[in-house]
Amino acid sequence: MKSFKTTKIACYIGFFTQAVIINLAPVLFIVFKGQFGLSYEELGRLILINFAVQIATDVVSIKVLERVPLRIQLLTAHILCFSGLVGMSVLPNVLPPYIGLVCAVVMYSVGGGLIEVLLNPVVSHLPETNTKVEIPLLHSFYCWGHLLTCLLSTVYLHFSDNWQVLPVLWSIVPLTATVLFTKAPLPEFEKEGERTPIGKLLKSKAFLTLMLVMVCSGAAEQAVAQWVSYFAEIGLQIPKIYGDVIGVCGFALCMALCRMLYGIFGERFDIKKVLLCSSLLCVASYALICLVNSPAVSLIGCVLCGISVALMWPGTVAGADGDFPHGGAVMFALLSVMGDIGCSAGPWITGIVSDAIEKNTSFFEGLAFFDGMSGEQIALKCGIFVIIIFPVTMALCLFHYIRNK
Repeated sequence: MKSFKTTKIACYIGFFTQAVIINLAPVLFIVFKGQFGLSYEELGRLILINFAVQIATDVVSIKVLERVPLRIQLLTAHILCFSGLVGMSVLPNVLPPYIGLVCAVVMYSVGGGLIEVLLNPVVSHLPETNTKVEIPLLHSFYCWGHLLTCLLSTVYLHFSDNWQVLPVLWSIVPLTATVLFTKAPLPEFEKEGERTPIGKLLKSKAFLTLMLVMVCSGAAEQAVAQWVSYFAEIGLQIPKIYGDVIGVCGFALCMALCRMLYGIFGERFDIKKVLLCSSLLCVASYALICLVNSPAVSLIGCVLCGISVALMWPGTVAGADGDFPHGGAVMFALLSVMGDIGCSAGPWITGIVSDAIEKNTSFFEGLAFFDGMSGEQIALKCGIFVIIIFPVTMALCLFHYIRNK
């Protein structure tokens, strides 16, 4: 039997790469705002573009998954991530700064979209794989990547103003995965006649419910993940290095540990009930972040949010694989599309609402709860709080799903 150890390692590094391309830009939001004069909406739009391009890539990949060799797709994905990260450093100096950033984001987002579509089915199709525990374990490497990207980048920025070096250093990660995937053995996916047709999946109320849960999962996770660095420094008035270490890294660490622990002990639990509890905990964490006028409690809420969203995405994917075992790579692509819609919508809505509130803070400044807060602080709290609608919706969907299983 072939050894797929190198394949697993390459997949883990691939999910680490996904974390780098999603979370490096938010760490640099303050730099971009100060150096290039970007608005909240423009910053939020970078996130929107990232996930919108990933969505488009997910949709296109549904058509090409069986027509292009898997190895070619994997290598292309990681080379694009490498090129986009290098481009983030170079292109703002060659083109108008915002256009340069957008071009870099588009490049690595195409790679990121391919990564999330391909690596889930690669791992689930490896011999003797228990998807219920292997998928959360795979996704834990996204969290470790998130943690290290934020922590090491923040430490670097604390000692150096030359931010352009950071993306180049992080480009080593996808380059490493590219080298591994050139030789790693790859599993076989189901052929078109062997998997559940797309039409049948889309007629299933259960699968449609899981698709909506994926939207809510992405929005609930990324609204905090993408804005917590900026929120801690501006919204809570905490020095950047402390806000990033406690808020950003605490969020990511809790996600990583929860996913790893579930990967070890997860067979004992019903994933749907775990997800229901997660969504309710997420509602509570958003309330702590936005409704308690205390920086310390708000940071605790950010960390608690990391626990609550940890299993949302991988748990939904693993649950779908269990309920629809012949869905194949196309099913993973559909779920990725919906997850990315949530990932793009959540942070972007936060940016839009924050901009709108900042322009009309006179009404809010008269409320007792906002006493002593600046316009920016009020705007950010309101922008993040509006996302609570997603974990609430997720809880209602899961309650219905479990009740009508």
